[in-house]
Amino acid sequence: SIVYKRQLLHRVEKAAFIYNTEGHTLGGGEKSRFLTQLETDANSHHIISHKHYIFKNSAVKEELMVIKKESSYFERLQQIAVSGFSPSALTSYVRNPIDFYASKILRVSDMEDVEENIAANTMGSIIHEALDKLYQPYVGRILIKADFDQIKKQMLPELETAYQKEYISTSDPVGKNKIIYEVSLHYIKKMVQSDLDLVQSGCELIIKSVERKLEAEIKIPQIGKVKIHGMVDRIDQLDGKLRIIDYKSGATDKGNVGIDPEDFNILSGDYKKAKAFQVLMYTYLYSLNEAFTEASAGIISFKNFDEGYIPFAFKERGSYKEKMIDAEVLQDFEKVLWSLIQELFNK
Repeated sequence: SIVYKRQLLHRVEKAAFIYNTEGHTLGGGEKSRFLTQLETDANSHHIISHKHYIFKNSAVKEELMVIKKESSYFERLQQIAVSGFSPSALTSYVRNPIDFYASKILRVSDMEDVEENIAANTMGSIIHEALDKLYQPYVGRILIKADFDQIKKQMLPELETAYQKEYISTSDPVGKNKIIYEVSLHYIKKMVQSDLDLVQSGCELIIKSVERKLEAEIKIPQIGKVKIHGMVDRIDQLDGKLRIIDYKSGATDKGNVGIDPEDFNILSGDYKKAKAFQVLMYTYLYSLNEAFTEASAGIISFKNFDEGYIPFAFKERGSYKEKMIDAEVLQDFEKVLWSLIQELFNK
């Protein structure tokens, strides 16, 4: 209380009161009511003096890291051009060129301790592997309800095999691993049920391939021959429409897979469009291996599965509408791809 504070001053010859005038901080802002009363008390015989202490903050200047492209850089880049650029490698450069330099040029990865828990990306690998094995026997045929009866029977065995492949253990999953195991099973069930719902609603669904590796050699101006490659999780045909699908264990929204049709260059400038870049590159690769007129390409996100299949789209009047990928779209993407690789080789 203020009375108690005044009593403390009775036998004090000198007292210092400190307060912070900086707002928006803990305990900062205006002085206390007690100090204001000490200053304004007409009966007070205290001699009051004020001192202001100001800590001078100097602006912290952060300079961007600059790495000179020496001969060793181009030697390693040429090796990658021979082995192949993947969508993830190119989008990692878009996200952070320094990380690209460290991981792809220097081949230095972050040191990881041995984990007893399966990482989130490992869960994605388990789901991919299990779905691959579940659908592999039915590639190239029109799926019927009886097929799904068999697929459902194989869910647990295939999940167990995929789990053991990623995480060698003689015991059953426990703790966090048990949770990830069950979440993986949940996602697999939802994927299979989603396909079954399509079939039961009268749709014609044909799985054309799963986990298909695509590669091609392209000739880029000023550079020459460059190999590109990618692994497509699933290629199917729904009521005659060709779909090129990438599974994601993380969340995805329409904005990640859609672009403004007047701004294709955003694909190589904004990492938020990495998923759009990936599905376009998969479709581009597919076009160099298989002839087709148009195709849909998109993402199935297990994190927000209720969104369903999220296709590549063009932004029109504030909303994203699916855009079938034809020769014109592929030509626009090719320009972006060439430009990005040319930037990597630019001295």
